[in-house]
Amino acid sequence: MNARYGTPYPTAQIKQAVVSVTANSVTLSWAAEDPVVGAVTYSAYLRHVLHDPRGSGSTVWYTQIGSSTTQTSLTISGLTPGLTQAYYVVAMGPGGSSGYNSAIVATTSSVQPPVNLRMTGLTSTSISLAWDAPAGPVPAASYEVWGWYNGGVNYTVYGTGNTNTTLTITGLVPGSSHQWGVRAFDAQGYHSAFNYGFTVINPVPVAPQFTAMSTAASGFQFTISEGGPVLQTALIQATTNPADQNSWVQIGSVLPTSNPFTFIDTNASQYPIRFYRILAP
Repeated sequence: MNARYGTPYPTAQIKQAVVSVTANSVTLSWAAEDPVVGAVTYSAYLRHVLHDPRGSGSTVWYTQIGSSTTQTSLTISGLTPGLTQAYYVVAMGPGGSSGYNSAIVATTSSVQPPVNLRMTGLTSTSISLAWDAPAGPVPAASYEVWGWYNGGVNYTVYGTGNTNTTLTITGLVPGSSHQWGVRAFDAQGYHSAFNYGFTVINPVPVAPQFTAMSTAASGFQFTISEGGPVLQTALIQATTNPADQNSWVQIGSVLPTSNPFTFIDTNASQYPIRFYRILAP
């Protein structure tokens, strides 16, 4: 045991230290000192290193966090989510103080990233995205979608403050390419990391074609072939009077997963005759 002037030092190691964290706080706890050293208080510090002027030797100093305590735990609050810091605890007894014992701790991210980002619609000038709310104890209050272009050098922010888990982005340029990502914000304004990864090219419109038609048990069935290299949303419309341009109604919107694909008009039997057309906007 170390001794100074005949009085024992506290050993003051954070023996079996336990750390618990939230998005805005860190709790440090440690085993009590051996009672032989007498009454012991504990203090927590942050360590700072200064090089001034640059290239010179370093100066190290410590600033105390809060007040000293006789308890064997300390909660540090008011922190930023995702912050990593090294905390130092010192034990002080009748014979002096121990050395610094450190614990490096990171606060948790306040809100987790959204999951299952996916594309639900695509035209030459728009994209529809959907995602699922993040897991974890902190709920998402809103979402923000980013689109990176020019090889990820530039980006545009869409849907800031969006409280839904879907978003349709319009006004895109046919043939343009974007990498899409979404992140969540909590009620305090802290944001998660991005859920991102897939890149989408908005197609230059190429008219799809009806390649086969037949009567099915559930209605009138079409086989449709898209003409471009990128599968995009196809709009199926119908009318009983093709001469009247205002009579066309949309009966289907399909983002195909294969080419060609099928579509069934389940209401065809309600009409003595019906005309169809397909559009790729």
